Amino acid sequence: MTGRSADDYNTVFNMMLTHEQIKIGLNQFSIITTDFEAALMNSIKEKISKETVLTGCIFHYIAALVKNFKKLCKQDDHASKSLLKLLCGCPFVPNSVFKLICSKLELIKDTSKFAAYFLRTWKYKYEEINKMNVKDMIFSNNGVESFNKVLNSHIIYPHPTIFHMIYTLLQVDTVIAHRYLTNQRNQYDHKKSYYISLTKINEELFTFERNFNLEISEIPQEEIDKYKNQFHPGDIDYRDIEIEKFMNRNDSEINDSIKINLENDEDGKITEFTLNESDVFN
Repeated sequence: MTGRSADDYNTVFNMMLTHEQIKIGLNQFSIITTDFEAALMNSIKEKISKETVLTGCIFHYIAALVKNFKKLCKQDDHASKSLLKLLCGCPFVPNSVFKLICSKLELIKDTSKFAAYFLRTWKYKYEEINKMNVKDMIFSNNGVESFNKVLNSHIIYPHPTIFHMIYTLLQVDTVIAHRYLTNQRNQYDHKKSYYISLTKINEELFTFERNFNLEISEIPQEEIDKYKNQFHPGDIDYRDIEIEKFMNRNDSEINDSIKINLENDEDGKITEFTLNESDVFN
């Protein structure tokens, strides 16, 4: 639901809370993951408690970095590519390390358009990209966004009402949650490649500093030890996969929005249906 104002989102969330067949308030969630649309995030912030973690989708973050890298850097600029990979790992660094990285970017912002872009866009958004406090290890909202084909096949109106849209999303989410819970015993298998250890970040910080002829810094060992057992890193680095994917994607092809009618139906009722795992995952 792109191009909407905070008032539009407030309308949606109020409908979610009051509709007889939905009745979901944002305060019941401990973690909420969204894209980085300012109107959406601001609307959510007004409706959640201090205990609720509001975080941005890690893949939307990487997509934004790669999109701007393609605009501002040459494809064979290996120094800037080392910076891109380092910045893609920032969701998994504590605030002190994020500030250290930003301080290094300040030193090259006059000669690196990409560094200047990052500081301008992300320097003061650490809390929005931070994943260190996302205890359920669900770091993106792609679990819903990747099933737009399923959503469209069950939205029978050209411009569905928000009631029908939310109901469809809830059905998809129920299926995803069931799949997640039934695989809980192997909970790290499909997520472990997301986490980037501070040891690896330290190595990449060194590479970045060397490539840009900056004074070499090190993340304190006590900081590395503090977080080394928080998540379970794997052998695959998700950044390599996602960076390559977005590098090869035509940005104009990325359009996954669905036009939604925010007006109520005459009676506001939803035609109920149920989705099975085969509807979503096959």
